[in-house]
Amino acid sequence: MLITGRNDMQVYDNYLNPDDFGALEELLGPHFPWYAYNGVVTPMDGQPALTHTFYTTGLTQQYFNLIIPIMEKINPLALIRVKGNCVPRTTEHQHQGMHIDIEGTFVQRLTGILYLNTCNGYTNFENAPPVESVANRFVIFDGSHRHESVTQTDTPFRYVINFNWIGRY
Repeated sequence: MLITGRNDMQVYDNYLNPDDFGALEELLGPHFPWYAYNGVVTPMDGQPALTHTFYTTGLTQQYFNLIIPIMEKINPLALIRVKGNCVPRTTEHQHQGMHIDIEGTFVQRLTGILYLNTCNGYTNFENAPPVESVANRFVIFDGSHRHESVTQTDTPFRYVINFNWIGRY
């Protein structure tokens, strides 16, 4: 259900049907293969990150089938990257740095974030109101818009899946 929409951003609650969302929610927990990196926004920026790449241009990974229901809804002309993020709790909200996921001059470049759990972390935007982390919420926005993840203080982890594609919404 669309809860807010602008020309350059749309936010949907209850984006996936309960069965599809439940399958994602059940699998993408602490026992999922998350990989440690020392960089959230840029390599080696000193911020710890746990990620899982589902797709990078031309390469599908083992758990790609889990994101097919989302792919069917966004119907991309071309998929660029799909990456899960597992963000550990911090004692205070930490702004992880404004950025653009995929740099370049792509036409109709879009970014989407599916929030897998509800917590007090959120996505902050340079020129739009923040979007709170609510389970099964999906935000789609112009991929050239700068945004940042803000950590949560109330749950052990914040789980999101980040999509980058060429298409329309």
